[in-house]
Amino acid sequence: MSTTVVPALRAVDAARSALRAALGNRVRAAGPDRTEALAQDSTQLNAHPAVTMLGGALRVLAVPAPRVPYFEGFLDGIQRSTTVAYLDGVPLLHGTAAAAIRVRDAEGRMRTWQRPLVDHSVYASRQLLGDAMWSQVETILAARGHRLRDSDDSLPVTSRHPSSLLRQGLDLLSGVRSDLERQVGDDWCTAHGERPLYVDGSLRGSRAMLKSTGIAGIVKSHATLYVPDESLAMVLTLGAGQRTSLIAVLGEEQRPRYLTWYLRLRSAVGRDPFFGLVRVETGPCEGDTAATEMQADRVSTGLLAERSPIARPDARWDVMPYAIRDCEVYLRATA
Repeated sequence: MSTTVVPALRAVDAARSALRAALGNRVRAAGPDRTEALAQDSTQLNAHPAVTMLGGALRVLAVPAPRVPYFEGFLDGIQRSTTVAYLDGVPLLHGTAAAAIRVRDAEGRMRTWQRPLVDHSVYASRQLLGDAMWSQVETILAARGHRLRDSDDSLPVTSRHPSSLLRQGLDLLSGVRSDLERQVGDDWCTAHGERPLYVDGSLRGSRAMLKSTGIAGIVKSHATLYVPDESLAMVLTLGAGQRTSLIAVLGEEQRPRYLTWYLRLRSAVGRDPFFGLVRVETGPCEGDTAATEMQADRVSTGLLAERSPIARPDARWDVMPYAIRDCEVYLRATA
């Protein structure tokens, strides 16, 4: 009796086809990149921030069709890293972090607002290098315009394994990038007040941006859940151009710290449930719920207007506007 061995890929396709045939569009393909990303964030998957639903239970709302562009500026940051050397087994990680805002001119061309912020640093464990070697390395790097940062600031040394030490350096580099993004965003708030700004990522780290009603933070990853389990299916089955009603994320004394909602930018029919799905953050509004929902509609309509041109060949084109890709390309070319 012979046994036919089905390759893993064919087995997956066969299972998916059978499910689709039986259940139709309720079955969404799971992209391997998203699967792995969620698996890596598994420690956060069950985290539920303290939230309350404005207007009662969570609802699905249709977003008005876009007419004219809403956002005037687009803020993003990048980071790059490479291991430049090992000293007695301690890695020296070179990291570049940069942030900028790109704006459209009257002809629709992208240009840079003010100057980008750029940081070139080397990250290492001062504890393991020792003070004498640290000072020597610091002097060598300073002569070349590089800063030496202590990666122990992000996490105390728990292992001498080079991979663990590199992880510490990468965590600190990520924090430096976030600081640059916050500084650029705060500068925009000072210069332009309420003019609409698209921020790639969360606004939580900036009080100035959370106070501005024109600024929206767009989160593309979904490791942390902002809805109760019983409402998750509603979020994952949103249609293109639909959003949820507003969710207030609570801070100290159970007061709203910022508002958030989910928006489907593109149809996910035949794709995984996170395709085209973003979560939007804005600061808490002083008006009533109806006025706040109207502002959420304006922001959401502006996001739908940014679906074209498509940000290909970036793999995140389903949730990334072309202007943010433009910002990343600019930073990688100049930083």
